Amino acid sequence: MKRQRFYIEAKCLKASVNFFVNYTFEELNKCFKKNDYPLLEDEYKFNSLGLYNVLKWDNKYYYLIWLPKFKRSIDNIGVLVHELHHVVEEQAREKGFENCKETKAYLIEYYYKEFLNKYNN
Repeated sequence: MKRQRFYIEAKCLKASVNFFVNYTFEELNKCFKKNDYPLLEDEYKFNSLGLYNVLKWDNKYYYLIWLPKFKRSIDNIGVLVHELHHVVEEQAREKGFENCKETKAYLIEYYYKEFLNKYNN
């Protein structure tokens, strides 16, 4: 499986989601260390499906989704949507639209479609 790293920007929020696809835990933390991001805790090391995280430093929020063993399958697409939901809920809290269901649904759809466009392209 090919490793991929890319981001999807939601200009309306002035936010983006960074995706790390088919990275091992060690590769992910190595990439974080290289970019001076906070490292993930060892408790996440054995996560085999997916993980979202929100990193905050310099008064900015950084959203990431890690999919360590991703391929286009029903199960993996389910994990992707699950993690997107977490990220959108965090963005809604940060930006103040936590009660706007339609905006959150739109963002999940937007990120999902953009992910499929960028993955393996």
